[in-house]
Amino acid sequence: MSSDCEKYSETPVPARAAAYCGRAVVVVGAFIAALALGEVLVRVSRPHPPVQIVTHRHGLEEIGGIPMWKQPGSEERIDADCFSRGPRPAGVVLVGSSIFFGAGLAADQSLGTRLQERLDRAYGQNAPCVSNLAQNGFRFDQKYAVAREFLRSHRPRLLFWEIWASDVEGYVKLGRRAYALGGIHVGRDGYPSAFGLPSPFNRVLFEKSRLYEYATLVLASRERPGDVRPLWKRFAERKLPLAVDLARQSGSQLVFVLCPPLSAPFSESARKPFPGYKSVVAFARAHGVPVISLADELSGRDYLRLRQDSCCHYNAEGQKILAEVLFHRARDILHFPSPP
Repeated sequence: MSSDCEKYSETPVPARAAAYCGRAVVVVGAFIAALALGEVLVRVSRPHPPVQIVTHRHGLEEIGGIPMWKQPGSEERIDADCFSRGPRPAGVVLVGSSIFFGAGLAADQSLGTRLQERLDRAYGQNAPCVSNLAQNGFRFDQKYAVAREFLRSHRPRLLFWEIWASDVEGYVKLGRRAYALGGIHVGRDGYPSAFGLPSPFNRVLFEKSRLYEYATLVLASRERPGDVRPLWKRFAERKLPLAVDLARQSGSQLVFVLCPPLSAPFSESARKPFPGYKSVVAFARAHGVPVISLADELSGRDYLRLRQDSCCHYNAEGQKILAEVLFHRARDILHFPSPP
């Protein structure tokens, strides 16, 4: 661009053309500067696009083709060492996502710790160990992978398996990051696109530019929300048998825990449950798997006092109440004696 301007300046051309060239340089320079500023702002502020993204900061890796990760501080929630301390019986395992993990809460406020405290208070050294395998962002595939790995060396008596609306979604690894794209349309190369660029350019920009990535995920076309029941029917037929087989191989009692959205009272969710859960309940009944509906269990409580947000996450008090629910069901299912 600058060489063209120099050429024009050396040639007797109308002043209007020279002014146009100068303005073009200013506009292009301002556009590039704006893009650079936008890139910096996105990298610094890290706005949340409408999809779940997992990066190398979360310890992202692939196990058997499944993107996996672990939150900092997870070890104290998993507490695998509990199984080797003292004469405790084989324990209780929590398999889930951010709901069971206790997103935004300290470990001592989370579900696993609260449940362990409740069992310890009731049974002392005879209380079973609790290991919380949940991680923020997990879908069914991640839950299954981490449970399978854990059960290779442990034989718990009980598996509480969280079921949430996003379980039917999967992650795809694009570059060094994993994305739960949901209903976003993707090209033949698996990458979303919003600006009509050729595939190689779109792929490079999506991987290298956080501004381009964010804009693409916000603006890319999506499938219109439709009836979720067929999708959940396939999920129940293809995925849930994996959990049943895993529990059977480890000699564990599997329990599905249906989690309601926290945008409405529990009583409302109990009356009108998420449509996809119908397939889970039908599958569970056919295979003898107990089901806990948290909407039913908590229908007499104020959801606003127990929630951390309008999605699905419980605050510290809510996690304590969930632990109480699971404690009573564990006692009934495993025939623990009633606390004195």
